[in-house]
Amino acid sequence: ANETVNKRLENNGYSAVHRVHDVPNEERMQNFLNMLNAVGYGFVKYDAGECCSNPKALQELTEHVKNTGRLSNMLSSNLIRCMSRAKYSHINIGHNGLAKENYCHYTSPIRRYPDLTIHRIVKDCVLDDANSRKNTYKWERTVPDVSFQSSKMERAADEAEAEVLSMKCAEFMSRFIGQDFEATVIGVSDHGLQVQLDNMIEGRVRLKDLPGGYECNSETYSLLSLDNKEDYYIGDRLSVCLKEADKVLSILILLLIVK
Repeated sequence: ANETVNKRLENNGYSAVHRVHDVPNEERMQNFLNMLNAVGYGFVKYDAGECCSNPKALQELTEHVKNTGRLSNMLSSNLIRCMSRAKYSHINIGHNGLAKENYCHYTSPIRRYPDLTIHRIVKDCVLDDANSRKNTYKWERTVPDVSFQSSKMERAADEAEAEVLSMKCAEFMSRFIGQDFEATVIGVSDHGLQVQLDNMIEGRVRLKDLPGGYECNSETYSLLSLDNKEDYYIGDRLSVCLKEADKVLSILILLLIVK
Protein backbone atom coordinates (compact mmCIF):
# COMPACT_ATOMS: atom_id res chain seq x y z
CA ALA A 1 0.00 0.00 0.00
CA ASN A 2 2.77 2.45 0.91
CA GLU A 3 4.54 1.85 -2.39
CA THR A 4 1.40 1.84 -4.55
CA VAL A 5 -0.06 5.06 -3.15
CA ASN A 6 3.23 6.91 -3.50
CA LYS A 7 3.63 5.72 -7.08
CA ARG A 8 0.05 6.74 -7.95
CA LEU A 9 0.51 10.24 -6.53
CA GLU A 10 3.85 10.78 -8.26
CA ASN A 11 2.70 9.41 -11.62
CA ASN A 12 -0.24 11.83 -11.58
CA GLY A 13 1.90 14.85 -10.67
CA TYR A 14 0.63 15.26 -7.10
CA SER A 15 2.81 16.28 -4.18
CA ALA A 16 3.53 13.71 -1.47
CA VAL A 17 5.37 13.33 1.80
CA HIS A 18 7.83 10.72 0.55
CA ARG A 19 9.60 8.37 2.94
CA VAL A 20 13.14 8.44 1.56
CA HIS A 21 16.39 6.74 2.49
CA ASP A 22 19.71 7.64 0.88
CA VAL A 23 22.63 5.27 0.25
CA PRO A 24 25.06 4.64 3.15
CA ASN A 25 27.89 7.07 3.88
CA GLU A 26 31.05 5.79 2.20
CA GLU A 27 33.49 7.39 4.67
CA ARG A 28 31.69 5.87 7.65
CA MET A 29 31.53 2.53 5.82
CA GLN A 30 35.30 2.58 5.26
CA ASN A 31 35.85 3.29 8.96
CA PHE A 32 33.61 0.35 9.79
CA LEU A 33 35.56 -1.98 7.49
CA ASN A 34 38.74 -0.79 9.20
CA MET A 35 37.17 -1.68 12.55
CA LEU A 36 36.35 -5.18 11.29
CA ASN A 37 40.01 -5.61 10.34
CA ALA A 38 41.12 -4.36 13.75
CA VAL A 39 38.98 -6.88 15.64
CA GLY A 40 40.03 -9.80 13.43
CA TYR A 41 36.90 -10.15 11.29
CA GLY A 42 38.04 -8.45 8.09
CA PHE A 43 35.62 -8.29 5.16
CA VAL A 44 37.51 -8.26 1.85
CA LYS A 45 34.96 -9.41 -0.71
CA TYR A 46 33.74 -5.87 -1.41
CA ASP A 47 35.18 -2.42 -0.76
CA ALA A 48 33.40 0.45 1.00
CA GLY A 49 32.05 1.93 -2.23
CA GLU A 50 30.55 -1.37 -3.32
CA CYS A 51 28.97 -1.92 0.11
CA CYS A 52 27.29 1.47 -0.24
CA SER A 53 26.10 1.15 -3.84
CA ASN A 54 25.42 -2.57 -4.20
CA PRO A 55 22.55 -3.99 -2.09
CA LYS A 56 23.92 -7.52 -2.53
CA ALA A 57 27.30 -6.47 -1.12
CA LEU A 58 25.65 -4.77 1.84
CA GLN A 59 23.54 -7.85 2.53
CA GLU A 60 26.63 -10.06 2.51
CA LEU A 61 28.39 -7.65 4.87
CA THR A 62 25.39 -7.78 7.19
CA GLU A 63 25.49 -11.58 7.21
CA HIS A 64 29.24 -11.48 7.85
CA VAL A 65 28.70 -9.28 10.89
CA LYS A 66 26.05 -11.65 12.26
CA ASN A 67 28.72 -14.37 12.40
CA THR A 68 31.18 -12.49 14.59
CA GLY A 69 30.15 -14.20 17.82
CA ARG A 70 29.91 -12.07 20.96
CA LEU A 71 30.91 -8.97 18.98
CA SER A 72 27.95 -9.22 16.60
CA ASN A 73 25.63 -6.91 18.58
CA MET A 74 28.28 -4.20 18.89
CA LEU A 75 29.36 -4.49 15.25
CA SER A 76 25.75 -4.53 14.02
CA SER A 77 25.13 -1.28 15.89
CA ASN A 78 28.20 0.28 14.28
CA LEU A 79 27.11 -0.92 10.85
CA ILE A 80 23.71 0.73 11.34
CA ARG A 81 25.51 4.02 12.06
CA CYS A 82 26.97 3.84 8.54
CA MET A 83 23.50 4.03 7.09
CA SER A 84 21.81 7.24 6.14
CA ARG A 85 18.80 8.12 8.23
CA ALA A 86 15.39 7.62 6.67
CA LYS A 87 13.37 10.83 6.61
CA TYR A 88 10.33 12.53 5.13
CA SER A 89 10.86 14.68 2.05
CA HIS A 90 8.87 16.42 -0.66
CA ILE A 91 11.62 15.31 -3.08
CA ASN A 92 11.60 11.63 -3.96
CA ILE A 93 15.06 10.00 -4.04
CA GLY A 94 13.73 6.50 -3.35
CA HIS A 95 14.16 4.26 -0.33
CA ASN A 96 17.54 2.54 -0.49
CA GLY A 97 16.97 0.35 2.57
CA LEU A 98 13.83 -1.19 1.07
CA ALA A 99 15.11 -1.02 -2.53
CA LYS A 100 11.99 0.96 -3.52
CA GLU A 101 11.78 3.80 -6.03
CA ASN A 102 8.50 4.93 -4.49
CA TYR A 103 7.59 4.77 -0.83
CA CYS A 104 5.54 6.74 1.65
CA HIS A 105 3.88 6.22 5.03
CA TYR A 106 0.20 5.74 4.30
CA THR A 107 -1.01 2.84 6.43
CA SER A 108 -1.08 4.27 9.99
CA PRO A 109 -3.03 7.56 10.08
CA ILE A 110 -4.00 7.05 13.73
CA ARG A 111 -0.43 7.47 14.94
CA ARG A 112 1.69 9.34 12.38
CA TYR A 113 1.08 12.78 10.95
CA PRO A 114 2.76 11.97 7.58
CA ASP A 115 0.28 9.13 7.05
CA LEU A 116 -2.63 11.44 7.82
CA THR A 117 -1.22 13.97 5.36
CA ILE A 118 -1.05 11.36 2.60
CA HIS A 119 -4.69 10.43 3.29
CA ARG A 120 -5.67 14.09 3.00
CA ILE A 121 -3.76 14.48 -0.27
CA VAL A 122 -5.51 11.42 -1.71
CA LYS A 123 -8.86 12.81 -0.58
CA ASP A 124 -8.21 16.31 -1.95
CA CYS A 125 -6.37 15.52 -5.17
CA VAL A 126 -7.44 12.05 -6.26
CA LEU A 127 -11.01 11.79 -5.00
CA ASP A 128 -12.21 15.40 -5.23
CA ASP A 129 -12.42 15.93 -9.00
CA ALA A 130 -14.10 19.33 -8.74
CA ASN A 131 -11.34 20.87 -6.63
CA SER A 132 -8.37 18.77 -7.65
CA ARG A 133 -6.41 21.56 -9.36
CA LYS A 134 -6.88 24.02 -6.47
CA ASN A 135 -5.99 21.36 -3.90
CA THR A 136 -2.95 20.24 -5.87
CA TYR A 137 -1.57 23.77 -5.73
CA LYS A 138 -2.35 23.97 -2.00
CA TRP A 139 -0.41 20.79 -1.25
CA GLU A 140 2.53 21.85 -3.43
CA ARG A 141 3.01 24.75 -1.03
CA THR A 142 2.29 22.76 2.13
CA VAL A 143 4.12 19.46 1.70
CA PRO A 144 7.73 20.79 2.03
CA ASP A 145 6.99 22.24 5.48
CA VAL A 146 5.09 19.13 6.57
CA SER A 147 8.01 16.94 5.49
CA PHE A 148 10.58 19.06 7.29
CA GLN A 149 8.57 19.28 10.51
CA SER A 150 7.74 15.57 10.50
CA SER A 151 11.40 14.61 10.15
CA LYS A 152 12.37 17.09 12.86
CA MET A 153 9.85 15.71 15.35
CA GLU A 154 10.75 12.11 14.49
CA ARG A 155 14.37 12.85 15.42
CA ALA A 156 13.25 14.53 18.64
CA ALA A 157 11.13 11.51 19.56
CA ASP A 158 13.99 9.09 18.85
CA GLU A 159 16.38 11.17 20.96
CA ALA A 160 13.88 11.28 23.83
CA GLU A 161 13.44 7.52 23.63
CA ALA A 162 17.21 6.95 23.75
CA GLU A 163 17.62 9.32 26.71
CA VAL A 164 14.86 7.61 28.69
CA LEU A 165 16.35 4.18 27.94
CA SER A 166 19.79 5.30 29.20
CA MET A 167 18.23 6.86 32.29
CA LYS A 168 16.23 3.74 33.15
CA CYS A 169 19.29 1.52 32.63
CA ALA A 170 21.24 3.66 35.09
CA GLU A 171 18.32 3.56 37.53
CA PHE A 172 18.11 -0.22 37.27
CA MET A 173 21.86 -0.69 37.79
CA SER A 174 21.95 1.60 40.85
CA ARG A 175 20.95 -1.38 43.03
CA PHE A 176 24.17 -3.18 42.08
CA ILE A 177 26.74 -0.59 43.21
CA GLY A 178 29.92 -2.36 44.32
CA GLN A 179 29.16 -5.60 42.48
CA ASP A 180 31.43 -7.17 39.86
CA PHE A 181 30.49 -7.85 36.24
CA GLU A 182 31.99 -9.27 33.08
CA ALA A 183 32.09 -6.84 30.16
CA THR A 184 33.24 -6.47 26.55
CA VAL A 185 35.10 -3.42 25.24
CA ILE A 186 32.95 -1.89 22.49
CA GLY A 187 34.70 1.46 22.07
CA VAL A 188 37.86 3.38 22.93
CA SER A 189 38.51 7.11 23.10
CA ASP A 190 40.70 9.70 24.79
CA HIS A 191 38.24 9.50 27.69
CA GLY A 192 38.66 5.77 28.33
CA LEU A 193 36.85 2.54 27.49
CA GLN A 194 33.23 2.08 26.50
CA VAL A 195 32.11 -1.35 27.65
CA GLN A 196 28.99 -3.48 27.41
CA LEU A 197 28.05 -5.67 30.33
CA ASP A 198 26.78 -9.16 29.60
CA ASN A 199 23.25 -7.90 30.36
CA MET A 200 23.66 -5.56 27.33
CA ILE A 201 23.81 -2.38 29.44
CA GLU A 202 26.68 -0.05 28.55
CA GLY A 203 29.02 1.92 30.77
CA ARG A 204 32.46 3.45 30.79
CA VAL A 205 35.83 2.93 32.41
CA ARG A 206 37.35 6.38 32.67
CA LEU A 207 40.90 6.97 31.51
CA LYS A 208 41.84 8.49 34.88
CA ASP A 209 40.74 5.26 36.61
CA LEU A 210 43.07 3.08 34.53
CA PRO A 211 46.48 2.26 36.02
CA GLY A 212 49.25 4.31 34.37
CA GLY A 213 49.10 6.46 31.27
CA TYR A 214 47.34 5.61 28.03
CA GLU A 215 46.85 7.02 24.57
CA CYS A 216 44.12 6.23 22.08
CA ASN A 217 45.15 4.74 18.72
CA SER A 218 42.34 5.37 16.23
CA GLU A 219 43.86 3.07 13.59
CA THR A 220 43.89 -0.05 15.79
CA TYR A 221 40.85 0.96 17.88
CA SER A 222 42.86 0.54 21.05
CA LEU A 223 44.11 2.21 24.20
CA LEU A 224 47.86 1.71 24.34
CA SER A 225 49.77 1.82 27.60
CA LEU A 226 52.59 4.34 27.94
CA ASP A 227 54.02 2.37 30.89
CA ASN A 228 54.29 -1.13 29.39
CA LYS A 229 51.09 -2.17 31.12
CA GLU A 230 48.02 -3.84 29.59
CA ASP A 231 46.79 -2.57 26.20
CA TYR A 232 43.05 -2.59 25.54
CA TYR A 233 41.35 -3.38 22.25
CA ILE A 234 37.76 -3.52 21.03
CA GLY A 235 36.46 -7.00 21.77
CA ASP A 236 38.58 -7.51 24.91
CA ARG A 237 36.85 -9.15 27.85
CA LEU A 238 37.20 -7.36 31.19
CA SER A 239 36.15 -7.82 34.78
CA VAL A 240 34.73 -4.58 36.15
CA CYS A 241 33.17 -3.28 39.34
CA LEU A 242 30.23 -0.88 39.27
CA LYS A 243 31.31 2.31 41.02
CA GLU A 244 28.50 4.70 40.12
CA ALA A 245 25.13 4.67 38.34
CA ASP A 246 23.98 8.23 37.71
CA LYS A 247 20.31 8.42 36.72
CA VAL A 248 20.47 12.17 36.05
CA LEU A 249 23.50 11.94 33.74
CA SER A 250 22.39 8.51 32.45
CA ILE A 251 25.83 6.96 32.81
CA LEU A 252 27.49 4.01 34.51
CA ILE A 253 31.01 4.48 35.89
CA LEU A 254 32.92 1.21 36.17
CA LEU A 255 36.28 0.35 37.69
CA LEU A 256 38.58 -2.19 36.07
CA ILE A 257 39.40 -5.22 38.19
CA VAL A 258 43.06 -6.04 37.60
CA LYS A 259 43.70 -9.76 37.98
